[in-house]
Order: sequence, then C-alpha cells, then structure tokens
Amino acid sequence: DELFPPSDGTFSPIPNDLAEPLRNALNKRGIDALYSHQARAYALARGLPDPQRDFEGRAKCIVVATPTASGKSLCFHLPVLQQIISDPDSRAIYLYPTKALSRDQESSIHELVADAGLQIPAVVYDGDTPGDARRAARERSPLILTNPDMIHTGILPHHANWARTFQALRYVIID
Repeated sequence: DELFPPSDGTFSPIPNDLAEPLRNALNKRGIDALYSHQARAYALARGLPDPQRDFEGRAKCIVVATPTASGKSLCFHLPVLQQIISDPDSRAIYLYPTKALSRDQESSIHELVADAGLQIPAVVYDGDTPGDARRAARERSPLILTNPDMIHTGILPHHANWARTFQALRYVIID
C-alpha cells in the first residue's frame, strides 16, 4: 500500500453561464467556487472550452475519478440541470449499480433542485416503482435514475414507449 499525503483543493470560479437558480443553490450550500475538477467537468459536458487545456471540442465522454466526498455529484448534476433549464425537453438517465444508491441519489438531486427553487422532477425507475409512477417517469420526467437490471428488463424491451426520452436524451450518467 502507498499512502499519499493530503493536499489542498484547487478551485475555479463558478461558470459564467450557470443559471442563477443553480448559483443560488450553491450559495445556500456555502459554495462560492467549484473544485477545479467540477469546473472542468462542467465545461467539457457543456461543450465549453476546457479550462485546463487549449482546445474547444465537445466531449463525448467524460470520466471523473476522485476520492469519496470530493464533489463528483456536482460534476454531473450541474451540467444536466443547466441543460434542462435551457431546454426543458432535454432528458438524462442516471445509471447506478444498485437500487439503494439510486434512491440515495434521488434524495440528493431533489435537495439541489429544491435549493435552486426549481420544479424539475427526478424519478427512480426500478423494480419497486409503481406502474403509474413508471408511466409518469417515462412520459414527463427529465431525470430518470435507474440501474442496469431495469435498463435491460424495463426500458430496452419497451423502447418504443421510451421514444420521447431517447429522442431528447442529452446525458447518460454512469455512477
């Protein structure tokens, strides 16, 4: 085993194009700057110039690998919510390894959305989701939180019912 000494975080300003409600939500949480990895992930996900490199391409895939409690969730919540604010028809699917983790993250995103004063539904779509909630998720929710089992058994076999989601899908988050 190798032990790495702790290091101070590096910070970046809150992105200029971040919607005011999201800025307010961060402010409520005492966040006045993003960690550099959060700012970089946001820029790449939004197709903005990479703040750490000299290129202006749209990232197709972004991998964020940082220690526990380093703010990875904001790396994807901020660009996804920004996209939905700018285009309410946009959709995102969040894929978690277990039902328990998707339920935990549902609470986290609901808190961020509430802190922003927004009305953006996020729905867990798993084996415990009642039929009427599944239909509502499919037809109206811009954020679907699910797991691999439900992708294979509840979504892909019924892909025609998910046409609206797939046509407007802008982000797939694998956590």
